[in-house]
Amino acid sequence: MRSNWLTPTNLNIQQAAALFNLNYQTATCLQTFITALDIALNNSGTQLIEIIVDANLSVAQHKNYWHT
Repeated sequence: MRSNWLTPTNLNIQQAAALFNLNYQTATCLQTFITALDIALNNSGTQLIEIIVDANLSVAQHKNYWHT
């Protein structure tokens, strides 16, 4: 299952958003997500926020959460 999530799709989310005239932002940490969300909530139209996560860190945090 993990390989399905991590398989590169070669999909450019920003270009996909442009096809549908969506406002696009990317977030790579909590602070950039908060900023992007604030911008999205204060603008009209459909907003798309792409959140980039560290896969290994995400798995470790998930395991820690469910095993503590």
